[in-house]
Amino acid sequence: PALPWRVRRLADRAAFLSPLEAPPGLVEDVHAARAVLRWQAGEPRALEELYLTWFDRAYAFAQVSLGEAGAATDAVQDAFAAAFGGLGDLDPTTSAFRTWLFASVLDAVRDRTIAESLTVDPAPAAAAEPTALRWVNDRELVLLVRRLPAFEREALLLRYLAGLREPEAAALLEAGAGAGCERALADAGLDRLRQRLAELGSRVESSQREAMRRLAPPSTVLRGRRLALHAG
Repeated sequence: PALPWRVRRLADRAAFLSPLEAPPGLVEDVHAARAVLRWQAGEPRALEELYLTWFDRAYAFAQVSLGEAGAATDAVQDAFAAAFGGLGDLDPTTSAFRTWLFASVLDAVRDRTIAESLTVDPAPAAAAEPTALRWVNDRELVLLVRRLPAFEREALLLRYLAGLREPEAAALLEAGAGAGCERALADAGLDRLRQRLAELGSRVESSQREAMRRLAPPSTVLRGRRLALHAG
């Protein structure tokens, strides 16, 4: 762009820069790293800050996976106890507290998963854009996510709820999923969820409009009494 005349003589020394956008969750990770360093330096209130900041997401992860509030609460408490128990060994400059915590959450949830297959089923073919998103509520969507195969559900929750990047989520899933790729698992879960929503939408959309009812004519007696009271 053209420079103002006052600085044109400095044009050879001017440079135009574009700011880089911070990755999602960077501010949270920085605050968590500082809290970890404060605790390692002897400030006990830093643990309270970490607990209050990350409890909601950890509980949501456990609640979606387990379904029962009591089991989810127990899993989250065990996860925080395990994460905080080894916090002295964490180097927040090289490993994010987010990954450290959700590794414990994932272990606690898996320990409480009973009679659930961890095999990865082939993903269904991608369906059309679901119309069910126009009416489905959060509770129903959570139920659909909970019914996904375990590894697909974990991949979706780690990516979109925990906010982990693909390499971090893949590292946590690798121990149980074998050679499964986090991106493939998450995409398969989205395709399966999209198809289920499309099926629900096509089935429900046809019955959304209720049949019109003809209003009954007002009673002659009641109408006469009302007019008489009004006149009096």
